[in-house]
Order: sequence, then C-alpha cells, then structure tokens
Amino acid sequence: MTTSNGAGGGAFGTVALNGSRENQGTPYGSPLLLPLVGGSGGGGTVGTAGANGTGGGGGGGAILIASSTRIDMGDASTVRADGGISGYGYGSGGAIRLVAPVIAGDGQRLYADGSHFGGDGRIRIDTINRRSFQITSNPRLSLGSFMVVFPPVTPKLDIIEAAGTVIPEGTGSTVTVQLPFGASSDRTIKVQARDFKANVVIEVVLTPDSGEPKTYKATIDNTAGTPAFATVPVTVPANTLVTVQAWAR
Repeated sequence: MTTSNGAGGGAFGTVALNGSRENQGTPYGSPLLLPLVGGSGGGGTVGTAGANGTGGGGGGGAILIASSTRIDMGDASTVRADGGISGYGYGSGGAIRLVAPVIAGDGQRLYADGSHFGGDGRIRIDTINRRSFQITSNPRLSLGSFMVVFPPVTPKLDIIEAAGTVIPEGTGSTVTVQLPFGASSDRTIKVQARDFKANVVIEVVLTPDSGEPKTYKATIDNTAGTPAFATVPVTVPANTLVTVQAWAR
C-alpha cells in the first residue's frame, strides 16, 4: 500500500501499480539493457515525532551472463532479479541479460518481477542461434542478436521532440505530454539515435493515462553519421496525460 505521507513504488520497465500515479517512479532504460542497470527502490514514509519513517522495498539487481561460445542452462534452472518487499513503496524488478552465440536448454525461468505492486524489470536475450532453448519469463523478454556486451560507446536513444514540444537531449527515451482540450491529435515524435552504427529499428509507444497503449514502428539509419533521426507520425489524444517511450528493438 501507499499512505498519504509515503512515496510510491519503484519503476523500471513499467510503472508501479500501487498508490497514486503522481507518487510513482517513471520508467527508464532500454530493452537492449545498454547500459546494464538495475531496478529502483520504492519510497518509504515520512517519520513523525518520536518515530522513524519506514523504508521502501529495494530494487532488483542487474545480472549479466555472457559467453563467447554458448550458454547451457539446465532443466528448470531459474535466474531472478526481483524487487524487494515493503509495507509501503515496493521495489521494481531488476535486469537480466544473456549474451552468447548459442543459448541452449529447456524449461529455463527468468524473473525480474516487481515486488507485489512494484514496476516490472527488464529481460534481454541476445543470441544468433535461438533454436535450442525454451524460456519462461516474467516480464516478457526482449529478444535480439546484438552481440556486444560492453560497447566502447553506449548506443543511446533520446526523444528530442514530442507533439511540438522540444525535449532537451539527455532527457532520455521516456517523456510525458498533454495536449489541451480541442487540440489536433495528429502529431509527431522525433527520436534521435547515437552511436548504434547500424539501421536501428525502433518502436514508439504511447500510453495514455486511461486507455490502451499504441505502438508505432520506424527505422533510423545510424550507419553513416551520428546522431541520426526519425520523425514518427502518431495520434495523441487531447486532454489526456500520455507517456511516450522509444525503444530500440
């Protein structure tokens, strides 16, 4: 639960579910898990005269398993980076990333759950050969073939313009917008890519405060120069707070 004098749950891949939206953390990071970071702790309560406050739950850690040849996971093996429990703000799930040319096994389980109502973490698998494994995960994993563990320069996505509002570079790949009542819903989101050195397939996801998320796909050509950009046409509902996220696939 979240009390009137307590902050909300921690966020990472998703926002926490408990408490008011105003008290929750904001989702951050990339499904690529570059850089590799863990989850966020939940907020606690303010102390009162003669009594200490109560701390929130800790965020899940960051786990990297990498091999230049292959990763073999035994039957029913489990990797966890779950968030911590608290009577107040719950911790978010952490991060799990597996990187190898071959990942093999049957019945593996990967968990980066938010504790109770904390936000979900992130799970990423990068492999060239994905035919020999069956994995159960929560939350849903991101799957690709980006075989770099620690790039000398970390690729980065930024939303630099959202529905006509310029966003300072460095703000990140998650922003919020709210159009005034009666405004046109036909808008664009401008996304900047740095240092991918490739054609970057992205998804721009708009999640209104009430309603279903909408996903828009685009490609940024970051092969020749950096930074590179894509302007993505979207539909933004008026008079509604909308969270905008850009993800590299």
